[in-house]
Amino acid sequence: MDDISAIDVDKTRLFLVDHNRPRGTIATFYDFDRHPEQKALVEGIIDHHVDEEYFKSQFEENPPKRYDIRTTGSCASLVTQYMMGLPSEQSFSPNAKGGLDLLNENIPETKGVARLLMSAILIDTSNFTNKVSPPDGVASHFLAQYLPELVLENYYRAMKSAKDSIGGMSLHDLLRRDYKEFDTKIGKLGMSTITRPISFLQSQFENFEKTVKQYREERSLEVFVVLTVSGEGAEFRRGGMMVTDKYASVIEAFKVQGGEKYGIKRDKEGGRGMYNCFAFEMRDLSASRKQIAPLVMGIMDSIERED
Repeated sequence: MDDISAIDVDKTRLFLVDHNRPRGTIATFYDFDRHPEQKALVEGIIDHHVDEEYFKSQFEENPPKRYDIRTTGSCASLVTQYMMGLPSEQSFSPNAKGGLDLLNENIPETKGVARLLMSAILIDTSNFTNKVSPPDGVASHFLAQYLPELVLENYYRAMKSAKDSIGGMSLHDLLRRDYKEFDTKIGKLGMSTITRPISFLQSQFENFEKTVKQYREERSLEVFVVLTVSGEGAEFRRGGMMVTDKYASVIEAFKVQGGEKYGIKRDKEGGRGMYNCFAFEMRDLSASRKQIAPLVMGIMDSIERED
């Protein structure tokens, strides 16, 4: 964040990866809403989330270096396809040129790049068992040729263990580790993802409710959602909780719409005793933040702000 605060906006161009609309600090610096001419500073987008089409019209007229937004298990697969010179789904997007030559000029360096990209694909697809799409297969097959010595199962297990570890971390650290923020008509929506159930977090951290409230207030969030993932294979579970001070109507709408779309139901073990809190489980185990964020944003955009 210290580096970002030193950006000279007039001299710094952006290439958005794993998101297609800037938010938070970057959005404040560039302020595209008030200065739409600044959008010309965005040179490209590679993302696997829902396309908010914030830059699409300008790019159709003036193609960027790359515009590739489509659903895949991992955004790293789309980055890999760009390097491979493969086309985007958007016809106006150019292909990269010379990427394969650059990769083959320095194999030791390319092996490091390949390991990095492969690690993201493995984690995002749970070792090719969840949310796998054709681009994930194409990308991983391409990267594997540079990593003949790598045992993917062992590599995945080592990374999964590190990712799931919460040793030495406070609840504030866990809330911050995988956090995204979204603007809506009634105010900010914050979403954290943690690799433990809500009931576990409540039992593990004595000041659970106080810390969640402080975190929400620090970021001026009208609605805060903590998504949880835990277990593997047949024991894999998704759930979470939604908390708010003023917008109980958002919780009620989330119960109904989330129940219809993703099999969301109350978690009887989580969120006990917390005010304006809805702890939930999800029957649809494929519903990650990519699905839940647009749902909640749509609900928040559909109601009136309370001042």
